[in-house]
This record gives sequence, structure tokens and C-alpha cells, in this order.
Amino acid sequence: MTCSARCVGGRRGLLAILSMTAVAAFGSSAHALTPPPQGTGTSIAIAINGHISPKCTVDTGRASEANFGDILDQKTGRARAATVDLPFGMDCNTPYTATLTSKNGGLLFNGAAAPRFSSQINYSAALGLEQVAGAPSLSCDSGQMRAAGGDGLHSACQASSTRWVERSTGEGHLRLRIVPGEAPLLQGTYSDQLTLRISPTISG
Repeated sequence: MTCSARCVGGRRGLLAILSMTAVAAFGSSAHALTPPPQGTGTSIAIAINGHISPKCTVDTGRASEANFGDILDQKTGRARAATVDLPFGMDCNTPYTATLTSKNGGLLFNGAAAPRFSSQINYSAALGLEQVAGAPSLSCDSGQMRAAGGDGLHSACQASSTRWVERSTGEGHLRLRIVPGEAPLLQGTYSDQLTLRISPTISG
């Protein structure tokens, strides 16, 4: 390759330009690598939370059956007054609603009905929660406790605890009483299924 003085001068001019460019680039790079001032930093706020669901439990232990025994008044042939207590324990971490539900609305005769004889015996149920703070007062007859709705867990017999009580725990009992009858009874068994439901109160 041949180059004249003019070409050389052009090459010298190009070298000068490249040299200036290199210096400018070096200066810019040096400025970008300057470390940040001491004592500066960044922060981030982290929200931390947890949740406890409302819950109620009822435990009757082994006492899941209430047996009145022989309920016949030998003098009248009718139902005699009788009482039986069913103990249970409960624990709720929130205000609750207690509901008593009777499947039959009374003790129903497990056989064919007969004229002039009673096929059903009425009884009452009272919820005793004297040891539990904020407990509701609940006492109903079997007619009021008759199940309403398809799930069999609802009736007109219900009451709610005091809302300001945050936790309700302790022992209680369910007192069942047979109401003396007005008609003679048939020989056999009279039975019902009573459900005590204690559930968290849903606030609107």
C-alpha cells in the first residue's frame, strides 16, 4: 500500500481523533465506577400476618345416649315424670350459637299406633353451662326443638352467647325431662334423636 503526504496527514488526523475518543471513553468509564457514598443503603417493608379460623368443639365422652329407663307410671298407665342429665365439654374461640334439634319432636313410639294410646311422649331440654362465661340460657320443649330444614340441624330452639366473650370453654350438661302424659302408653320403646349443635356465630 502506498500513501502520500496527504494520506499520512489524513492518518495522523485519524489517530488524533481516535486518541481523543479513547480518552473521553476512559473518563466516562472512570466516572461510572465511582463507589457510592458511605452510609447509604436501601430498605424494604415486609408485611407478616397469620389467621385463626373460628372453631367450636363439643365432647360428650362416652355419654352419647340418654336413657330414661322405664317411663311408665304403673298407677295411671301414662308417662311418668323423669329426668336425666347428659354431661359434655365444650370449647369455642369465638362467640357461638347453641341449637337443640329433635328429629321427631318428641319420644316417638317405635311401632304401629293404636287408638286411645299415645304414640309420642313430650319432653323438655335445658342447656346448663353455668361454668362457661357468657353462656346463653336455653330451654325448650320437644315441639320447639323439632327439626326444620333439610339438614336436620336447625330448629326454633337456639340462643347465642354474649358477644364480648372471646373464648368459652368448660363443662356443661344437657338436662332432659319427660312431661307426664295425658294418654296411656303402648308397650314398647319410645325414642328420639336429639342434636346439640354449638357453632361459631356468623356476624353480618
